[in-house]
Amino acid sequence: MRWLSRRYRNAGAARLAITVAPTASTSIALLRDDEQWQRAFSCLNIRQIPATWAVVDGCAQWPLGSELVASSVAHELAYLHDGPATNFAKSNLQTQALLAQQVGIDLRTLVTATHGVHPALLAHVGARVVVPMGERKLSRTSSLRALAWDVWEAPITDRCAHARVLATLLERLETAVRESLDLHLLLQLPGRSTVDLTAEMTPLFDRVSDYHARGWIHTETVGDSAERWSRAMRARVA
Repeated sequence: MRWLSRRYRNAGAARLAITVAPTASTSIALLRDDEQWQRAFSCLNIRQIPATWAVVDGCAQWPLGSELVASSVAHELAYLHDGPATNFAKSNLQTQALLAQQVGIDLRTLVTATHGVHPALLAHVGARVVVPMGERKLSRTSSLRALAWDVWEAPITDRCAHARVLATLLERLETAVRESLDLHLLLQLPGRSTVDLTAEMTPLFDRVSDYHARGWIHTETVGDSAERWSRAMRARVA
């Protein structure tokens, strides 16, 4: 069956998307002055690695907002919803997306702490892609799942949870580059923690940056990945 896997493997270089979100026990309000989030942003930004930052809710202020606006790296914002999907307010995401558009930042991604959101609700609120963080089996591939026309689910393939997973993540990265696979990494940062998760994961980000410079892996945001899949779908039906 090896010939079959080669036939259906992705063409070209591997791809990596990173979603950065708080842990379930950390509210967005606690992130505004948290050094851990500043370190994570600096770590990815200086290595020219774009990420999807789930730091937006119904409030008027965005943690890392000024850094994201000033950055030359094409980061994107994501709306974080950590309550029941039935309680999601349509106006919240649409209002924040409009504000983001005015300052030149994309906000088209919904990150939910549940297992997912009904496709009808996603279309209703105007989200293009949803990232479910609920505790379920990790995806073997980050191939997006079509929920509706131009609406996607981006499954998580790997989680950065603690230093013990670093060796596994490095091995996964090597496999992705070798076999032209896609990865979707979830980096969940705890608030006010003495553990510097970003520092623990620095060897991984250094290798991603090196491989990107060599042209072996492409880095993109979740929203960009959804747009790429939408273009491919439109081309097939044209």
